[in-house]
Amino acid sequence: MSALDVHSTGILSPIVQFAPSNIARRHIATWNGIQADAVEVVRREPFGYEFRASRHLLIMSERAERDDGETMVEGLPSSSLHEFSRKLSFVPAGHRFSGWQKPRKLTRVTYFYIDPRGPLIDPELHFAETEFTPRLFFLTMTCGRPRLNSKRKPSIRTPGKSNMRRPSASSWYTNSSVSTATLPW
Repeated sequence: MSALDVHSTGILSPIVQFAPSNIARRHIATWNGIQADAVEVVRREPFGYEFRASRHLLIMSERAERDDGETMVEGLPSSSLHEFSRKLSFVPAGHRFSGWQKPRKLTRVTYFYIDPRGPLIDPELHFAETEFTPRLFFLTMTCGRPRLNSKRKPSIRTPGKSNMRRPSASSWYTNSSVSTATLPW
């Protein structure tokens, strides 16, 4: 398998796309300006993935080990790192993220799609005008990922109602990174 096995249309994808598409189980929750996508790969077989959009992508890899594969983020050298559990990656809006892998373990990852012009971000930070640097497999996390309860479907925020708490990761991320235009880690 190679990165070419993932169908590329040049069209902006709203979420990370997998090939084959049925390789992953997803739980998606949406708030104003941020979307969380908890993904669990369900079979130990090669798969590819691809993303490019007008939103930033923060990736929290809870369990990620592969026997073979490659990850690419536009603007960075590709990586064939085999073990990247508990690592973060950041893909700025407009940058391409893609790759393939032959998993050693069933991958679990959470994608946070962050709208740079979203209502959760203080306009005085000029977040939408800031050019961020991509980062791949940095900052080992010592505590687990924020989890969506896998026994229930996540509820979607209804306009005018606040039936889910907003994720603190987005506020922490935007407030800690905007001053330097690169991530602080």
